[in-house]
Amino acid sequence: MGKNGPAGEKIMSGVRMHMPRWEHSWEDSEVIRWCRKEAAGGNADAELLLVLMERYGSGDVKDSREAEELLTKAAEQGSAVAEAALGEMFDSSEDYAKAAEWYRKAAEHGIPAAETCMGDLCLEGHGVSQDYAEALRWYQKAADQGDAIAANNLGTLYLDGLGTEQDYGRAMKWFKKAAGQNEPAAMINLGNMYYEGRGVRQDAGRAFRFYRKAADLGDAGAQSTVGDMLVQGDGVAQDYDKAAAWYRKSADQGFASAQYNLGVMYLEGISVRQELKEALRLFTLAADQGDANALFNLGTMYLLGHGVRKDPAEALKLFMKAADQNHPSAEVSIGGMYREGLSVSQDYSESLKWYMKAADQGSMEGQYNVGLIYMQGLGVSRDPEEACRWFEKAAKQGDRDAAVCLAALRLDAGELSGTDISGALSGLFRNDGDEEDG
Repeated sequence: MGKNGPAGEKIMSGVRMHMPRWEHSWEDSEVIRWCRKEAAGGNADAELLLVLMERYGSGDVKDSREAEELLTKAAEQGSAVAEAALGEMFDSSEDYAKAAEWYRKAAEHGIPAAETCMGDLCLEGHGVSQDYAEALRWYQKAADQGDAIAANNLGTLYLDGLGTEQDYGRAMKWFKKAAGQNEPAAMINLGNMYYEGRGVRQDAGRAFRFYRKAADLGDAGAQSTVGDMLVQGDGVAQDYDKAAAWYRKSADQGFASAQYNLGVMYLEGISVRQELKEALRLFTLAADQGDANALFNLGTMYLLGHGVRKDPAEALKLFMKAADQNHPSAEVSIGGMYREGLSVSQDYSESLKWYMKAADQGSMEGQYNVGLIYMQGLGVSRDPEEACRWFEKAAKQGDRDAAVCLAALRLDAGELSGTDISGALSGLFRNDGDEEDG
């Protein structure tokens, strides 16, 4: 019958609201036996519950066609919950036109969860024409009946000015209503408003408190964000031990960013004992989800043989995957592999191409390496002027090697004296040291 996704959770909220008399565990064999008996006698609610137990519990209805038939029969006998469940079933199987048909029927019979789902379809243009104003109308109807997810989504439309004039005040109002019903997404949105200063005075501390509330409710993204802020000391006192604990909670739920960050802590021995194997495991989990930073770090471990047998070919594959997401450090690493002929034929032109990709994104390391290519004339005509241009870009970002190369080229060109170079470099290095001490 498809996946039990967000739509399924919304429908089940509606089921619990409309069928409060069923408080039994759905794994209770007596309940299942009762449903089978009543369903055989034509009890529409029992037929519906039997299907719902299969979808969300431990019943034994396995055939999706049978489930559709049972739900359709219940819907024809006037069950609005069956209409909503049919909508969710087709939504999960991405038959959005049929999903819209059934959600609309359930919504017209007053099921808030179905109204919310209709809003989702209008927002995304699934099964219906994309229409932000119509999405807002459906969310408003559901929110007015107390649907927390709808209230949060309504707040998002006001926040971004979709289907209505942008209105931070109304966005805040609906986020607070949803947060008051323990909706983690609304708490995160409130945190974002305070962190970014949207409609309120920027306040990282208050943002952290909202993120923490969502994290306490088990939201993996919020748990990861709490970890980030604890690492950075942003809006809260820096605390690596607590950060590691929050990253672990999030990572255990499969959140890629947390897996990556916890991997970094194991790689560098921050607040935990350095364990390259654990870092490798966490980076692999995150990389399998496409996390570009994890792909890069995993590639670096294979390139250097840290925690794993050295394998430049595997490293290159991982760098390429990260580079597909425009990861500058991965692009620099690919450039270096072509320059040195590691796992590939040495190719200075290809090396320059990859260094340039990174440099064009503002990568200091990429800019420095482009400068080296032009200074040394590797695969291109030697061009000191072009080299200076790239070294200057990197030097302005604090790259000392680039500053030295820039000074040397200017000395060769007669633009600087030895005294000028000494003063310039000592000034640069003294300033860097001052910044580090601060």
